[in-house]
Amino acid sequence: MRDGATTLTIGASHRTATAATLGEITRAALGLERRIRDESGRRGRVPVRELAVLATCGRAEVYAACDRDSVGAALAAIGEEVFGSRLIGVAYERTGTDTVRHAARVAAGLDSMVLGEHEIAGQLTRALRGGVRLAGEGAGLEEVATVAATASRRTRAETGIGRGAASVSSAAVDIAAESLGGLEGRRALVVGAGRAGLAAARTLASLGVASLTVANRSYAQACRVARAVGGEPAALEDLAALLADVDVAVTATRAEHVVVDFETARRAAAARAGDARPLLLVDIAVPADVAPEVYELEGIQLVTLDDVARHVETRLATRRRDVAAAEEIIDEVVREHERRRGALDVERRIGELRRGVEGMRAREVERWLSRRGDDVPGEWSREELDRLTRSIVNKALHASTAKLRSGGGRPEDEWELRAAVDDLFERELRPFAFREQ
Repeated sequence: MRDGATTLTIGASHRTATAATLGEITRAALGLERRIRDESGRRGRVPVRELAVLATCGRAEVYAACDRDSVGAALAAIGEEVFGSRLIGVAYERTGTDTVRHAARVAAGLDSMVLGEHEIAGQLTRALRGGVRLAGEGAGLEEVATVAATASRRTRAETGIGRGAASVSSAAVDIAAESLGGLEGRRALVVGAGRAGLAAARTLASLGVASLTVANRSYAQACRVARAVGGEPAALEDLAALLADVDVAVTATRAEHVVVDFETARRAAAARAGDARPLLLVDIAVPADVAPEVYELEGIQLVTLDDVARHVETRLATRRRDVAAAEEIIDEVVREHERRRGALDVERRIGELRRGVEGMRAREVERWLSRRGDDVPGEWSREELDRLTRSIVNKALHASTAKLRSGGGRPEDEWELRAAVDDLFERELRPFAFREQ
């Protein structure tokens, strides 16, 4: 990360907002990311160097890197544009090291709707590495992604937090199986051929459904997912007929608008009038794929993301035993990251300090020689003066730089020492550190 930069995140999750509210926030966050990307490297009203959006079925978060003195302004601008009146009571904010720790906990599945679920780690990494970087500036979000990936990998390898952990997709299928008394021999439809849709389709296929159809706006993508799970592809234009012909449908698109509207559901219900069993719709999309008015239709049972959250809450007792161990690993990973960053920061400060003192030394030698003119003893040649004064500078700085590298032994000592060096550099040495050679 470039000097003077830090990271931040502002977001909402299933812990702070309903699925409907998360959908609204997701639309606004993705809109902000598009607008900043379209600015083509120009800094606009949101004072950030980098920006990325993590949008999943259980959270909507904006990550950013910015100048340290712009954190407040960046949080305010993002909060106003993405959250608006929803900011109070819904959004949470993290800055600096707390941003890194939050991302690590998210990647490890500790903040997920399904404790320990593994899909979120890849989603977070892709979001952070695929975000907007203005004018090629910085790599702050790349650093956050690296730490988060390390935390995820270690917690899964060293604890049982992810052992047998279900994803939101598999939890949704679990609800369907309970509601229908099993899925073997049932007819199933998955609407959406992204990662969540693929995961749901794989779980449905593993439970022995009689038929499995994958519908997607892109028919080519529907074909790819259908081939992967042994199902049949379909186009979204045939959605009403598809719904009329199945027992369960899982919707998991990334559309920014309703996919199963009231009229589509009404026509499907009418076509199923002779079927004694209701059509089970399980909506795990954010924003929601199914219009809320569908609740009113006879012959259709709707399961929402909020229902999935309540369902999985009762199945997490065994995984919670590993939370403390996972948190310790995350703290260790974050501390190691901060130690490495601190070491780089110290070396930067030492370099600036030495350049500043060397610049001052060279200027004073020049001044001394210019005052003496021709009246300079032979033993006090420029080379001798440089050798002597450099030796004095090195000896004078040795103890200080050694102490700066050691950090003084306590965090508060380290902070005070770095602050003192920064103050000395800014007040006395900067002009000499950057003087033309």
